[in-house]
Amino acid sequence: MGPALRESSFPIDLAANPELVDGWLSCGVGSRIVRSNPPAQYGGGPLDTLVEGWTETIGPRSWMVQVTPSPAAPWRVGVWNGSTTRYDTNGSQLDQAATATATTLRVRTTSGPTWTTNPAALPLDLSVGGERVRVTAIGTASGGVQTMTVTRAINGVTKAHAAGAVVRLWQPVSYAL
Repeated sequence: MGPALRESSFPIDLAANPELVDGWLSCGVGSRIVRSNPPAQYGGGPLDTLVEGWTETIGPRSWMVQVTPSPAAPWRVGVWNGSTTRYDTNGSQLDQAATATATTLRVRTTSGPTWTTNPAALPLDLSVGGERVRVTAIGTASGGVQTMTVTRAINGVTKAHAAGAVVRLWQPVSYAL
């Protein structure tokens, strides 16, 4: 799931999708809904949302729900366990432009620690300008720049990126007190 993209509402046609009725009947305000096939403008990956409210229209042969969601990402809190929790850098960007078919990216850390080079921490998924890439190897930093070997189109998106494109952890966790 990508960065916290927001949509104002989305429909659920329960008459056309009766397999969703039991799940919908157990929903309430604050329930989590993952949209596995959102419209293309949301980046091609699932949208993780929380139900803020809804309206229902019920007819003799219809049952339509219009859900008002909010992103679930702010509520995704990491638990430090030393192996699977990943923290983002304070700032990273592409050091040079990358074509849509490039399998190596040069990433500059602009703030905070550089990306891990520990093979046990890989693979990890990053967001590069909205494209999800899977990092399988990371070189040692030289002047804050690291070379990363990546697999492209993890979320179905592949595109060229300009130097300076923001590089972030695909699903960063929030810190909790």
